[in-house]
Amino acid sequence: MWGPDGKRIAGWSRTYRKVWVWEVETGRCQELEGHEGRVGSLSWGPDGKWIAACLMFERIAWVWEVETGRRRRFLVPEGKVDNFKWGPDGKRIAGWSGMSMGVYVWQIQTETRPSVLAQRGENIDQLSWGPDGKRVAVRSGSVDGVWVWEVETGRRQELETPYGA
Repeated sequence: MWGPDGKRIAGWSRTYRKVWVWEVETGRCQELEGHEGRVGSLSWGPDGKWIAACLMFERIAWVWEVETGRRRRFLVPEGKVDNFKWGPDGKRIAGWSGMSMGVYVWQIQTETRPSVLAQRGENIDQLSWGPDGKRVAVRSGSVDGVWVWEVETGRRQELETPYGA
């Protein structure tokens, strides 16, 4: 997948359990080391300085600083990370777990436990950050619901949805 600057491409191999970054102009390849398990999804941070990966069947997500290869490990309190989205400021990641039916927010500068926005009750299908980075919206197809959380306070608002939304 292309980096936001258009100069690099990141990819992974589930077979070899590797993550790589290629410089398009030179063809140089850098391996991002340190993760265990199979990568399920990979995403560039909005500034192109960071790459995050969710591991399949694991309670771990990894974030690498691309230039240095330095990595951070993020644990999910319960279940596994199914997918995640970078906040617009590039400093936080929101992820969700279908197993725990939870929504979590991590600060990428630390390896602290995440803020828990939801747990047990909503099977999340979609997640999106607000443009200002202060709120996260999620949708659950299993209960036809849409919720908006204020990230700092955890305050939740349920939006009215038509049947089958």
